[in-house]
Amino acid sequence: MRKLLLVSTVAATALISAPFVAAQDEATGVVAYRQATMKSFGAHLGAVKVIIQEEPELIEQAGLHAQAIEGLAIVIPAMFPDGSEGPKSAALPAIWEDQAGFEAAANDMAEKAAALGEAAANGDVQAVMEAYATLGRDGCNGCHDNYRAKKN
Repeated sequence: MRKLLLVSTVAATALISAPFVAAQDEATGVVAYRQATMKSFGAHLGAVKVIIQEEPELIEQAGLHAQAIEGLAIVIPAMFPDGSEGPKSAALPAIWEDQAGFEAAANDMAEKAAALGEAAANGDVQAVMEAYATLGRDGCNGCHDNYRAKKN
């Protein structure tokens, strides 16, 4: 009986504390904010990809996604205040060591998103496809190549 009580207590404690342990493994504060923002970039780009590949009649709506990316790209540098590096962050020290370069990369991403929006406004699927590729290759990767730790 005593053994059963002990096992039950340990099991109950594990179940109750599991959410708290999981929460400690997740980023918080500005790191969580910027991670969510970066995921939103991926979601917007994913929506544009679907439009290009499957729903070209919605091509003008790709401009809405481009606007969201452009607006957020402009404020990327503010998402990386001093002291916000850490184990939950993939940000490299180069962000703080080369702030001018990092800001330039964010501005370049915003410009490439604006170009995507212009292509979408013109309703040219081929131009949207090219602007989409440029934004991903040069805009997103412009930061990831130099300022983000590689994924394992």
